[in-house]
Amino acid sequence: MIEVSIAHDKSFNELSDFAQLVFLKALPHTDDFGRFEGDPIVFKARVSPMCVKSVESYSEVMKEIASK
Repeated sequence: MIEVSIAHDKSFNELSDFAQLVFLKALPHTDDFGRFEGDPIVFKARVSPMCVKSVESYSEVMKEIASK
């Protein structure tokens, strides 16, 4: 379940729109500790396989999310 406070979270709202979307789409795929695959190819394939954005764009957005 996503807590409603995410709407007021400063770090989350500083992310680009694409990073916010990717973060939310990744949540159901994480383990009990919030961890997930770090390889951008696998990440994209599991989280958003039909997205036309490149693997490189996923690599960049993963770095953006990690920085917050």
